[in-house]
Amino acid sequence: MLQYDSVARKMYVNLRSVNQVAEIDPATDTVIGTYRVQGCQGNHGMAMDSEHRRAFLLCGSSRSLTVFALDLRRAIAHLPLAQDADVVKFDPGLGRIYAACSSGVIGVYQEDDPNHF
Repeated sequence: MLQYDSVARKMYVNLRSVNQVAEIDPATDTVIGTYRVQGCQGNHGMAMDSEHRRAFLLCGSSRSLTVFALDLRRAIAHLPLAQDADVVKFDPGLGRIYAACSSGVIGVYQEDDPNHF
C-alpha cells in the first residue's frame, strides 16, 4: 500500500514480508530508507495524517492498528484491531481513523492529538 505525504513530499510503502516501511523521494526516484515497524506483523493497509506526520498501518497477523511516527521513524501506538482488517482511511476533519474488516467490523479510532489515540 503506497501513500504520499504531501507535507514532507515523500512516498511511503509497506514492505509486508519484512514488517518495514520504505520512504521514497519521488523527485529523485530513490529509496531514502527502510524502517522496521516494531510490534507489527503483516502490515498491508496504510493511511496517512500528513499534517502530524503519522501513518496508520493495518497489521493483520498481530491484529493491531499501528501508529507509525514518520518523523521519529518508529511505532508509537498499537491499537486493537478486529480480524481480517482490509482497508484503512483517515478523516483529517474529524481526526478519525477507520479500519474496515472483512469480518464485518469497522473499527473507529479517534486521534486526540498526534500522540494520543
